Amino acid sequence: MSKLLYICAAFAALFVFLQAVTARAADLPVSTKGEELPTEEPALPVCPAPAAAADARDACYRLVPAVNGGRCQPQSLIYSRCRTGIMTCRLDDTSPVQWFACEKNRGATTSLPTTGSVLILAANAKRGMPTGHTLHVEDACPEPGGTWLLRLSHTNHDRKCSLDLDAAARFHPASMRVEFLSGAWSAWASHLTALGFIGKR
Repeated sequence: MSKLLYICAAFAALFVFLQAVTARAADLPVSTKGEELPTEEPALPVCPAPAAAADARDACYRLVPAVNGGRCQPQSLIYSRCRTGIMTCRLDDTSPVQWFACEKNRGATTSLPTTGSVLILAANAKRGMPTGHTLHVEDACPEPGGTWLLRLSHTNHDRKCSLDLDAAARFHPASMRVEFLSGAWSAWASHLTALGFIGKR
């Protein structure tokens, strides 16, 4: 009888020991070695939506078709001047490239965008811009890596003085390259060269 009691006591002690070991193992941290934990991708900055209604922002746009071999209006430069109120360097029939050169001499140009500035594209005869092109910068948002997300509005993108509002573009300061992500030029304009930006002084 005493031998049976001894065996029962031994089994009871073993059962208590196993319970204690199991509980301790449950409290130990689980190794994640070799496993990749999911990480959240940082959200890219996005330029805000227009603060004003389109009809308020395009008050500078009144289409006048070309007549008798003349030019349609407003040309991109005239539209950009109206949107920004920058009326310096008026050299009679000023081209975008001439405007930029004049403003550069005045110290009114930069290589980085600001909201409300004017983006000047270099002359590009292949794309029908032999004297350059101007675009109004509605918003300029810095991105990781040094690029900028721009929201641009301009006229005469089709040589008929049509208006293109809120086109998204990415500006690469290192190469002064502009690539359009949306808008009238997005299908082809991925390597346009920028001269810089004109801002108010």
